[in-house]
Amino acid sequence: MPDRPRRWEVVGIVPSGPYLSRSLGNSYTVSGTLSPDSTGTYYYAGDYDGHDLFRRNDSAYEIWRDTLNNWWIISVAAGDVTAGCWKRIVATIAGAYTAVAPYTGTASVAIDT
Repeated sequence: MPDRPRRWEVVGIVPSGPYLSRSLGNSYTVSGTLSPDSTGTYYYAGDYDGHDLFRRNDSAYEIWRDTLNNWWIISVAAGDVTAGCWKRIVATIAGAYTAVAPYTGTASVAIDT
């Protein structure tokens, strides 16, 4: 992916603080011992329901914001948790994600610098 300047825009405030959105040019790395294996690099791929959407380089998984519950989710497709997922119940995308059955392991998401 070509180098692009990192641009951020604060688009809202939630009870736990501001969340960053519109992070064009940024990527995230998912790591951990996960089943199924969703590790890898995720790139900005547009938005879903008004929030950033990140897609793994092979398009097998996505990181997206569940606006109903205000969670970040890793799953096979934005809006789809029927096969399981990992969820993060805070406003920031980076950090630890808890598995929802049948998925297992703790996913760690870190911003690439």
